[in-house]
Amino acid sequence: MREASTGPVETGKAIDLSGKQFLVVDDQLVMRNLVCGILRSFGTSRVREAADVESALTLLTAKGARFDCVISDIVMSPRNGLELAKAIRVGYANLRHDIPIVLLTGVADSSFVKLAVDLDVNGFVVKPVSPQGLASRLNQIFTKPPRIKPPQAYGHVIVTVDSAMPRAASA
Repeated sequence: MREASTGPVETGKAIDLSGKQFLVVDDQLVMRNLVCGILRSFGTSRVREAADVESALTLLTAKGARFDCVISDIVMSPRNGLELAKAIRVGYANLRHDIPIVLLTGVADSSFVKLAVDLDVNGFVVKPVSPQGLASRLNQIFTKPPRIKPPQAYGHVIVTVDSAMPRAASA
């Protein structure tokens, strides 16, 4: 009989996430399928999906919900991944506020990086997502749990839809 591990175990190029439950939030089905497939290749069968922030919040606040990590796109509409991160950190609807959060991004914009830091987001993974990039970030999160402030410490962070939209380059 195999003992349950307390965190991911490196197994060659992959990590073992059996027993961990994930929520993947992205408005693009192709990206959700990619990330969910990578997570399953790491040994977890406990992956839920949401196409938007509202659906994600419904899953997160459902009776008996217990997610070990949320992986979310930043740029979504009508609400973005930073708004989801804030809802988690302020403990929306008695939600566990210390859930690790990984944001997926295809752009590097200092305004949303600052907001993500203010919200103690645990990491970024650049799109297109690779198994190595995701494994590295998850291994870091589960081997060195982050320090998350109390929910009231995040109330001052102002997040809007515009805060996650890429800005046009200056001419």
